[in-house]
Amino acid sequence: MKKNIFRFNDVEEIVTKEFALECCEMSEKFSLFKRVLVGVFFSTILLLIGFISQYAITHFDSATNEYQHLVAPISIIFVYSSILFLTLAFSGIFYRKKNNLKLSLFSAKWLMIMCLSAYILSFILSQLFISVRILRYFYSIMFIVGILLIIFRTKKNVHEFLSSNKKEEDFLSKNWKIIRDGIGILFSITMIYSVFFSNDSALKQNFFLILMWFFPMIIIASGFFWTSIYKSYIKLFYLNYFSEEFRKKFDVDYKIWYGSKFKEKEL
Repeated sequence: MKKNIFRFNDVEEIVTKEFALECCEMSEKFSLFKRVLVGVFFSTILLLIGFISQYAITHFDSATNEYQHLVAPISIIFVYSSILFLTLAFSGIFYRKKNNLKLSLFSAKWLMIMCLSAYILSFILSQLFISVRILRYFYSIMFIVGILLIIFRTKKNVHEFLSSNKKEEDFLSKNWKIIRDGIGILFSITMIYSVFFSNDSALKQNFFLILMWFFPMIIIASGFFWTSIYKSYIKLFYLNYFSEEFRKKFDVDYKIWYGSKFKEKEL
């Protein structure tokens, strides 16, 4: 980002008082019990993806699948998800009711990391179902290209969001027809390949194979929804970066803004 973007006058209009107070209130009420529930829910998702991956390695022809090494052993995923769980559960000790805005930003970052982890693991899982190596290579290239497009488009959207009040369309809205047609063509090619070149002639099994081979494309496409949800994180970032400036602008008391246990001398 350019340095002039970090001036308060450039970003003060993107954050409303309602948004700021809602963040403060949610963080104030984000108790240990609630953090544990959220942590358990998302950690369980990662573990579930890991266990399904182990099942796929065992029951599918994955002896030559290079992706099997990325999810084995399962203990790696367990340790990783446990670290993320403990990080969220104990984050409130440092921030809750002392600096609620920092807790909001920390929670947003934690959620981004958790979603990115689930996204990558889901793609690895989908690749374990692909028995044809050339298709795995093709989907891997598509995955990398998709990540680069998401980064490029998000960076562009952030710049437009901060430098202009003009309402911009996200990547999906602008290019949905192209994405839809592209996925349809890939699906058709995959279906034709499965029906005419599969060693198993049973149509039912071939149809199941088609659905499995289409699974990686669904995972890749789902990543583009990030280009539609970046605004809340940007607002939280600048709300923390110019915390005191926004507090004075909205004329909010210290105890409401930072938390019931906040001490003014900590500024």
